[in-house]
Amino acid sequence: MPICGVVILIASMLAGVGQSSAQVDIELIINEVHYNPAPGGVEFVEILNPTGSTVDLSSMEVEAVGDFVFPVGSSLAPGEYFVLTHDPAAFAAIYGEPVEATIEQYLGRLTDDGAPLLLTTADGVVVDAVTYLPSDPWPTEPNGSGPSLSLIDPSLDNEAAFDEATGTRAWGISAVNGGTPGAANDAVLPPIPSLTISEIHYLPASGGVQFIEVINTGVVSLDIAGFEIAGMVAFAPGTVLAPGAAAIATADRSRLEELHPLVPSAVPIVEWPESVSLDATGDQVLLRSDIGLLLDAVSFEAGAGWPSAPAGQGPSLELSDLFLDNSLPASWRASFEVGGSPGVGPNGAPDVDPPVITSLDPSDD
Repeated sequence: MPICGVVILIASMLAGVGQSSAQVDIELIINEVHYNPAPGGVEFVEILNPTGSTVDLSSMEVEAVGDFVFPVGSSLAPGEYFVLTHDPAAFAAIYGEPVEATIEQYLGRLTDDGAPLLLTTADGVVVDAVTYLPSDPWPTEPNGSGPSLSLIDPSLDNEAAFDEATGTRAWGISAVNGGTPGAANDAVLPPIPSLTISEIHYLPASGGVQFIEVINTGVVSLDIAGFEIAGMVAFAPGTVLAPGAAAIATADRSRLEELHPLVPSAVPIVEWPESVSLDATGDQVLLRSDIGLLLDAVSFEAGAGWPSAPAGQGPSLELSDLFLDNSLPASWRASFEVGGSPGVGPNGAPDVDPPVITSLDPSDD
């Protein structure tokens, strides 16, 4: 497929990476990196000029596994791209011949295990920098599976893969194998673990125990080691959930197992410290991945349209269907079972009023 308005550089990358911590007020973006193509592919680095002005590239350098110096007189027009690749013949065979091209050749290769990728001025001042990795929090699919590493939006900070403060990913993967060198990115987010907050027992009857249940609603097993109920507890190393399987976080593991003997022994249970608890009047439950990515969130209340029976009458707050929007009160119901049904199967209480229970302690009979 021909690529119009693109300059292709096959750059000479030699030894030595001279980094500088200084920054310069030149807007150029490392926009796409194909560092480990699938068999038959070709690696490349794409640079974008996102501004409304032509940028003089004379004597600028690209540092990855070595250095490439832009020839004097090189420039990049607004909205246009430079694509650097190690193999011009393979690139042309896959992506077509660009209408206009300045072709150079680099002799080195991008590393598959991550390296500083720097665009600098002639005197070493950093214009843009990306240190990609083939592991979390960076997307792992570009490491030999076919997609390129693609910036989701040129306005995002491309230095980091993931902004923990905002929950925003800067880098995704190309929607097509091989990426889109010399054209606008078609970046998509890598698959996000399908975990759902499915049951919350925030105000048990006397003798009961608080708990939160999460279920793997996806089609693949998930390693949730380090995933956390934010501010409460994290799941232990080695915690793997098969599709449809549940994990439980609770205030008292022993009490939960006593009250719910049908919970399978394979269900992971973690206990949060005594210093934290669910607020009986309403709370926000946040489920985050091991890198801080927000996977699910429920802000419930004891009232305001939420089922009332879970507020101390015995039932838990149970998601009516695992694929409903669990941010909505109407998606939840009181569990039919007294004390809920943690870890024992899909939710789905009958459409009847649950019994009102004031205590789970046999001594109160």
